[in-house]
Amino acid sequence: MSPDSVTPSRQGWLFGTPPAYRIATLDRPRLDHRLDEFAARHRIALVTAPSGYGKTVAVASWARSRPEPVAWVTLTPLESTARIVDLMVTRALRQVGESPGASVGVRSLRDLPTPGGAPEERWDSLRTALVGLTEPVILVVDDCDEAAGPARHSLLAALLENGPELLRIVLIGQHEPPLHMAKARVVGHVDTIGVTELAFRPEETAGLARVMGRDLAAEQLAELQAWTCGWPVAVQLGLLNVDGARVIPSSDAGDVQRMLSALVVENVLERMPKHLSAFVLAATTVSGLDSEVARELSGRADSAALLEECVDRGLFLDRYRDDGWTRYRWHPVFAELCRAVLQQRDPELARELHRAAAVALTRRGHPLQATEHAVSAGDEQLAASILRSRWLSAVLETRGLEAARALGEITRRPDADPGLMLAHACTLDVAGDRIGARGRYAEARRAMGDESHEPDEQVAAMRALAELILGDSAELLGSAADVVHEAMRSGSFPDDSTRAAATFVLGWTELRLRRNPRRAADILHDAAAACDRTGQREIAGRARVNLAFAKAFSGDFSAAIALLDTASEGREADRAWANYDGGMEHFTRGFVAFHRQDLDSAEVELRIALANYPDSSYVALVGVYLALVAAARGVPRVIEEAQAGLRRVPETEEHGVPWGNFRALAHASLLAASGRLDEAAATLEGSPPSEHTPILDATSARILERAGRPLSATAALERIRPGAADFIKAHALVTQALMGADTGQADLAHELIEEALDLAVPQAASWAFSGRDERLRSLLRAHAIWGTRHEPFVAQQLAQFDGVHSASLLSPREHEILSYLRTQMTTAEISQALFVSVNTVKTHQRAIYRKLGVSSRREAVRVEQVMHRVAHRDAGPPTETIWGGVHDPSSTSERG
Repeated sequence: MSPDSVTPSRQGWLFGTPPAYRIATLDRPRLDHRLDEFAARHRIALVTAPSGYGKTVAVASWARSRPEPVAWVTLTPLESTARIVDLMVTRALRQVGESPGASVGVRSLRDLPTPGGAPEERWDSLRTALVGLTEPVILVVDDCDEAAGPARHSLLAALLENGPELLRIVLIGQHEPPLHMAKARVVGHVDTIGVTELAFRPEETAGLARVMGRDLAAEQLAELQAWTCGWPVAVQLGLLNVDGARVIPSSDAGDVQRMLSALVVENVLERMPKHLSAFVLAATTVSGLDSEVARELSGRADSAALLEECVDRGLFLDRYRDDGWTRYRWHPVFAELCRAVLQQRDPELARELHRAAAVALTRRGHPLQATEHAVSAGDEQLAASILRSRWLSAVLETRGLEAARALGEITRRPDADPGLMLAHACTLDVAGDRIGARGRYAEARRAMGDESHEPDEQVAAMRALAELILGDSAELLGSAADVVHEAMRSGSFPDDSTRAAATFVLGWTELRLRRNPRRAADILHDAAAACDRTGQREIAGRARVNLAFAKAFSGDFSAAIALLDTASEGREADRAWANYDGGMEHFTRGFVAFHRQDLDSAEVELRIALANYPDSSYVALVGVYLALVAAARGVPRVIEEAQAGLRRVPETEEHGVPWGNFRALAHASLLAASGRLDEAAATLEGSPPSEHTPILDATSARILERAGRPLSATAALERIRPGAADFIKAHALVTQALMGADTGQADLAHELIEEALDLAVPQAASWAFSGRDERLRSLLRAHAIWGTRHEPFVAQQLAQFDGVHSASLLSPREHEILSYLRTQMTTAEISQALFVSVNTVKTHQRAIYRKLGVSSRREAVRVEQVMHRVAHRDAGPPTETIWGGVHDPSSTSERG
């Protein structure tokens, strides 16, 4: 640098010449604005980042746009004394005052002293000259960490602690220099601009591509941004490398790789102590690590301290906390370049480090990363060993495509391990390649040879686990599940991690087989706990979401929602298992909302699942329940839309689910809602019964009963076993009550309704009492008079019926109050049930009386019944005819 050079700027003067180290220039108004904020609010700015982040270019570009003069100093290792640093700083500042265009406010800088005398004398002269400033001046010190030692005792250090307000100082370096700034920090004079702000954002990467004349697609730009993490020099060199669709240079790339490697060697590795340089080359073998992994790679007991030193130096290393542990992650391009440098310098050492990384990562439960390092070490036997012992964890990790590629590479030979071929088939299936998975599974079975003899327990367990993932028929899945359960009992799995992952797959399968939902829930609960213990958090979270659905399916709606709320905290979207369970959380919420007859919430959740996971197996179940929601609404347009949506539902069994039966039920429900009961009944009677589907049997029985097919309805009800969920049994009991009422067994009907209420009310399961059947409404009204332990719940159901059916002059709230007036609840009890005051209830009660022209509770109920019959003259016989005059509603007592 020539300290006497003067470079004209657009608005002021830049004294000193910043290095012109750049490939392409991009205006960065975001950084200019950030530096403007510094100049307005602070006295000192630290601009720190590793080499290649464009620190100098960014500050120089900003400096040329400033209205005030800027003095620029660039230090080098040759500035080895405080006297030379003083000389450079005072010369650059004096040039500001001596320039021909200098304003009066900065002319005092002409009197800055030349270095000489004792430090105290030089500081006194400098301070006297600076006191005369009446306008701001900016001093930029580039590469300030190059001369950190001498700078510590220079006038620059004194200016940082006690400089005048009008002197703004910008320090540029790879890391913060060891200069005294404690006082300045305490009073808020110091601003810091680091890697996060200097890194290119996606829009800046796109802007640089345009400046360099590179026409990249959005996917290519996103790929380049992800690879470089916005490291400006890597972005620039990557753009120079664009060739067709590829923007990321391979490990054997030419000029780009050499240029970046040279940058790392010359500007990073050779500028640090030899022991630290060797540590970095060893530790960058693994992109993400902790101090123990670093110790195993480098062999240094002080690895924790060396990692912290790398962070302090700004060596492309991020530190973060994870579950109470301190972990580190290298910048991916920097780590890749360091690995390339080591491979060139010492190939054997590079291989040994990869082998050590594979062993360390296997112990920490990262089989895919471990396998990649084993392959990089050229040790396929080690890679196969890792995958054979940890294949199930690999299958279930979020990196499903990487698992498929790794296993495909390991099993490419004709003599490949059949067990790993099974694992490869599973990864293909998880990744969505069902055809490839089936073909690979067949190859593995052939490779296992003659099955006339029994395989050893581990091989049998491995094959059974693969069948749980790959199988479709309930018979095959049931048999494989039994084998896995026995293998877990006998200890056939090689380690705790595999056993925990296998427990999840077993519970996941049992849930779909529906043999015993409560047992499936117990297994999934154990799986979540076991995966937590083995550090397999993704699988643990997935187990809890499946457990929530198991709870919902077994009728514990409250527990299901509570589990979902807990399982969703801090959980990222799980795309690895999306082909199987994508949308399960939203479906479970929709399932619960439907069975509580909150149709709006149910539809919202179901449509979210459909929009976000269009390829998930849950799309079929979403289609079924959207049809059930549409049937409950009874709107022709909505029914037609739902009917079209049933195309998503398969007609054959998959993963043990009888989709044909679900599809038939959804179609029949829509037909029944359209008034085509005979067609609905024919659809159900033509569908073969399936095992372990009580929810289908209960729903079918209600439709068949409405269609006047009591024998078919009874046959469906008889298939519901005693172990079915309470909300399903409640639905079946209400259907039986309707059948009893039709045959004149009023007391039996009321007993069945009360039993159904006992089962449904604890979980607010309104589904059993829903439907557009006037007979059910009349039965509930009569039951409220007959007497029930669940008056608020019955009143709520009647209010919902009235919201759909009533045509009187009453408002929705008045309908709700009138529904409660039909019961024997007092006014105080009604107010508590509705969470309103007694006066509010009485106000609505008076309005009801006025609108109906009555003066008592009994008269109001009687008049409203008459109005309802008139409004629904074609809906069926009047209440008294249905119930044979038992418990005349007009006998309601005047309570409250």
